[in-house]
Amino acid sequence: MIILVIYIGFTRGHIAGMLSGFFTGLTLDLLSGSFIGLSALSYSIAGFIAGYFYFQESSKSTVKRSMIGIMSLCTVVAYSIFFWIYYQGSTISFPEIFMKYVLTTTIYTLLFGTAFILFSNVIETQKK
Repeated sequence: MIILVIYIGFTRGHIAGMLSGFFTGLTLDLLSGSFIGLSALSYSIAGFIAGYFYFQESSKSTVKRSMIGIMSLCTVVAYSIFFWIYYQGSTISFPEIFMKYVLTTTIYTLLFGTAFILFSNVIETQKK
């Protein structure tokens, strides 16, 4: 879901990214039933950050290469905020939270995001 939020922010701007992040995160919060608003906050921030990289006119190859970096930045920020607040008051330190949860979640999100980018490249080349 965060890949979709980042994509919307990247292609439509920071307001659209923030709004899509809020509603996607709120939906996830309501479905999970814990910490209502936490995913909405972190996804909103990720969409807002992705929106700052919005360019109306840019080459497709530059967009594809930069999308992985933007995705990694947004996911690290979003999951850092999410897990830092989620584990507030526990005995786990922030470096441990970062290593165990933030990095691992970011890595598998990047794997799926990279597969999405490569798949979209294949579809684009078949259309030509």
